[in-house]
Order: sequence, then C-alpha cells, then structure tokens
Amino acid sequence: MKRLFLGIALLAFAGTAIAAEAPAKPAANPLKDEMWHLNAAFKGLIDSLVLQTPGDIAGPFEEVLKAKAKTDAALEKGEIWLPKNNDRKDEFRKMDEESHGQIEDLIKNSKKGDMKGVQELTHKLFDGCVRCHNTFRR
Repeated sequence: MKRLFLGIALLAFAGTAIAAEAPAKPAANPLKDEMWHLNAAFKGLIDSLVLQTPGDIAGPFEEVLKAKAKTDAALEKGEIWLPKNNDRKDEFRKMDEESHGQIEDLIKNSKKGDMKGVQELTHKLFDGCVRCHNTFRR
C-alpha cells in the first residue's frame, strides 16, 4: 500500500513538472500564436542541429507557415497592433515575408538532409528574429 501511494505521488509530481515546462499557448492573437509555433520550432531545430536529425525539422516549421495565414488575415483587417512602430506595418510585412521564405528554404534543406544549408538558414532566421523584435517589439 505504501509503495502504491509513493508511486502515485511520484507520477503526480512528474506530471506537474512536465506541465510546468510546457509553455501555455496564447489566446486568440494570431501573431502571438504564430510566435508560439515559431518558438517551439526553433527549440526543436536546435536539438536537430546538435543531434543531426534533419527529419525532425520540417513538421514544426510547417505549423509556423500555417499560422502565418491567420496573421496575414488579421493584419489585413487591422486586428494586429505592433507594440513598437505600429505605423511601419509595411516594413513588418516585408521582414515577415523574407523570414517565411527562409523557413520554406529551411524545410526544403531539412527534407534533403542538407544540414549545412539548415545551419546557414538558422543563422539568417535568428538574425531576422532579432532585427524584427528590435524594431517592432518592446
């Protein structure tokens, strides 16, 4: 009985620890939702670069591309407010298109197993993230 109780307690604790590590998905903001997918994809990308597992890269980044369509629609409707430089949405769109083109190339390279190409695109993507956040995020 004591072992059973200890086992249940350990499972409950492990479940709590796992749940605490998983970031909560944002509510009803297409841009934040897209960034949530991008964050998850980048975390997996780092693992894939270290472990040399190109097959694990495409799926999460394809989810980012799907989320982009909702962001684009919300931008068109004026439902997205950029925290900084909101009046420069054309520049934001240009940077966004560039990064998504790089994501498409990253997916292609990962499917071909071209880890050198994946690594080069990873640098470009990270640089683009930093530039965009410096320009549009507080």
